[in-house]
Amino acid sequence: MFEKGCDGKLRYTEVGGLFYVDLLKTDIDQYIRYYNHDRIKSKLKGLKSVDWRAQSLAIA
Repeated sequence: MFEKGCDGKLRYTEVGGLFYVDLLKTDIDQYIRYYNHDRIKSKLKGLKSVDWRAQSLAIA
């Protein structure tokens, strides 16, 4: 799981004293999905990345 440290950076926490590769992979996949599909950017006129790409391809 990711958590924010006191310096504001995301860190991967240990689960039961061990790092689980499967959990890390799942968390990374979820973050990539969020970054590409759910995140709203003000630079993209308030659109999600996927919506902005679809709109720009429709215009071209």
